Amino acid sequence: MEVIFKTVVGSKLYNLSTKDSDTDFKGVFFSPIENILPTLEQTLGLKQFVPMNRIETVKGEGENKVETTLYSAKYFIEMFIKGNPTVTELPYSLGEFATYNRWGDELMKFIRDNLITKHIFSSYYGYFNDQIRGFEHKTGKCREKRQETIDKFGFDVKMGMHSYRIAMQGIELFSTGTFNPTMSGEKRDIAFGIRQGKYSREWLIETLNQLKVELKESINNSPLPESPDVEKAHEFILDFNKRYYQV
Repeated sequence: MEVIFKTVVGSKLYNLSTKDSDTDFKGVFFSPIENILPTLEQTLGLKQFVPMNRIETVKGEGENKVETTLYSAKYFIEMFIKGNPTVTELPYSLGEFATYNRWGDELMKFIRDNLITKHIFSSYYGYFNDQIRGFEHKTGKCREKRQETIDKFGFDVKMGMHSYRIAMQGIELFSTGTFNPTMSGEKRDIAFGIRQGKYSREWLIETLNQLKVELKESINNSPLPESPDVEKAHEFILDFNKRYYQV
């Protein structure tokens, strides 16, 4: 297995981390050749061929905890075609946060140029709404380690922060066709202020309702293409794998 792209994600990528934040990575790998081409036993015998699409590892605890999620190149492409909102930021996470070789660079460029389209909007908007519901209702899911802040502020401030972030980054992406996952300036200050409990639950709900309108409007005049060219993506990943494995 060769990792061709790996980047910091989560609060550290967004410039919203605290001293207690752990480190999260996501990346893309090329599977071993036997995971791409079934063996004779797998083709004709009883052994099942199960593609290795995702690898997850967790090391350490607390602020030393490191979680890594890696996707196969083929599966990564499929995630974008399906409009998975949780990986949208990866093709834009470059510079100091990412390490990648020429294969990773080529893959991310193809995705930016061909698979970031308006079709992502519906799932992205749903992802945004899920975050809002998570802090609006005290009966919703929350992690035990956040219970102290929930009791103190009346809602999950971390989830509230991410709701604001997701809205702002979505508006930027769908309005301009690109975005920077690392927040800065006033937007970053507001997001971090939400995490610190500087804003009331009522203020945040009102603000997010306004942003919900802006997010809906951002798709109307978006420069992004309507939908991905699935055939082009198929041809790309086929050629991509052929060249890597030289088959």
